[in-house]
Amino acid sequence: MEREARKREQTATSILSCIGGSEHRWQILSLLGEGEYEVRQIESELDVPRTTLRHNIKKMEERGLVEETPKRKYRLTPLGRATQEGLETYHSYVSTTLHLDPLFSCISYESFEGNIGSLRDANLTVASSVRPHAPSQRFFELISEATRTIGLLTSLPLTEDQFRTVLSDEQSRLELLFTEEIARVFEEEFSFLDENGGESPETSFWTVDRDAEFTLAVVDETVVILALDGRDKPHVLVETDNDACRSWAMQEFETYRESATPY
Repeated sequence: MEREARKREQTATSILSCIGGSEHRWQILSLLGEGEYEVRQIESELDVPRTTLRHNIKKMEERGLVEETPKRKYRLTPLGRATQEGLETYHSYVSTTLHLDPLFSCISYESFEGNIGSLRDANLTVASSVRPHAPSQRFFELISEATRTIGLLTSLPLTEDQFRTVLSDEQSRLELLFTEEIARVFEEEFSFLDENGGESPETSFWTVDRDAEFTLAVVDETVVILALDGRDKPHVLVETDNDACRSWAMQEFETYRESATPY
């Protein structure tokens, strides 16, 4: 059994080495994932010289990834199909991680416990020398237009005037959880809450005794992640309407709220 397992591992490694040996093989694998093709069709689709194409197809046949049909077309074998689907998932995962580089330059990869794939189509607002406050401004735009915001704040991305604007909207429901450090800053910078009576029936604040690496909010149906740079300035805002990401975010809020105390 152990010998067979080692043999399978070696075969899997040789298959990956085969595909990694030429970008043409990955292109052929992806194309054949769509159906059966003749050599001339593959040549036309990929714009690869026929001699190069035949050489790479032969290598893939030797690894059991492709086969020729009686009609002289090429198609994926079951192993080839499994390899193609697995590599497509891997490719999408890596592409998404590259897309999220501004986020992971601010937080550790491990701190995001959701599915990376759920952020594949996320929109990013990144601070720049021209627009240094772009992430904070986008955060304000989102919650000022929302009817309900649930958020775990690890920073205060709103100015006092912006906070007043959000609280003055009687149609908006606001539920905010603060880390203890941010709660202290909040109390100092937004003293007007005490002057005006603090909470309303549509507003609730909570303090949590756990730290978090980034601000997380669900603004109506949109999940928002706001991360700080090394100077504790908002660097990137990530937003997505992905259902799986929203489910993860709501679970995170429930976990934090279990140990939270009313502010």
